[in-house]
Amino acid sequence: MRSLLLLAFAGMLPVCAFSQDTTILFMNKYWNEVPAGQATHMRRVISKGADSAGQLYEIQEYTISGQLLGRMLSGSKTKLLLNGYRTWYNNKQQPSKTGVYTKSKPSGQWTDYYYNGQMKMQYSFAADAAAEPWQTEGYA
Repeated sequence: MRSLLLLAFAGMLPVCAFSQDTTILFMNKYWNEVPAGQATHMRRVISKGADSAGQLYEIQEYTISGQLLGRMLSGSKTKLLLNGYRTWYNNKQQPSKTGVYTKSKPSGQWTDYYYNGQMKMQYSFAADAAAEPWQTEGYA
C-alpha cells in the first residue's frame, strides 16, 4: 500500500520540476531521514540556483499520502537553514501561516490565517530579530 502511495505521489509531481535538480527525502514523524518504507512524510528539495548568500533550495514538505504541509527556502539541501519565505498549509491546502526567515530566524511581516483562509492577524518581527539575543550593540 505504501509503495502505491509513493508511486501516486511521484505521479503528482510536475514533469518540469525534474528538469531542475530535485531530490525526494523520506522522513519519519520526527523529520529524520529514513528509508521510503518507514516514511510518514516526504521532503521534495528543488535547487533554485545561487544568490548572493549562496545556494538556494525550495523545500516542499508533504504527508506520505501527498498532502502539502509547507514550503520554504533553505540554504542547505539536507538541513533547514531557512532564508526566505515560509508557508504552512492546513488540510484544505490553504495557507495557515506565512512569513519570512533571515538566517533561520523569523523576520519582517508574518500572517496567520483562519481555517477558512481568511486573514486572522498580521504581526512583524523586528529587523534585528535575526541577531542572537545575547549579541548586544557595543558589547565586545
